[in-house]
Amino acid sequence: MESHRTAQSQGVFRTLQVVEEDVLDCLDRGILSGAVMDVFATEPLPASSPLWAHPRVIVTPHVAAEASRAARARYTADVIASVMKGHAPKLLYLPERGY
Repeated sequence: MESHRTAQSQGVFRTLQVVEEDVLDCLDRGILSGAVMDVFATEPLPASSPLWAHPRVIVTPHVAAEASRAARARYTADVIASVMKGHAPKLLYLPERGY
């Protein structure tokens, strides 16, 4: 029977816990089959980072949200009010940054 490595790393960690170069090395050597990351040593993640181009790395935005319904409603109301005044909303997606 053929052995398959399927371990993956998902970004539920802080930057001091993961060395990005080691993640890339493990991916290239087949130790990890993939990585989903949202926290990096340098943020925003530089465009020159090899993590962007690696075929088995998914880069996601580092976002956290208040869990309470009231906080989410307050945030939504604030965004709507900001946009109605002609301002950009907080946490706006910026494609040039990649997230």
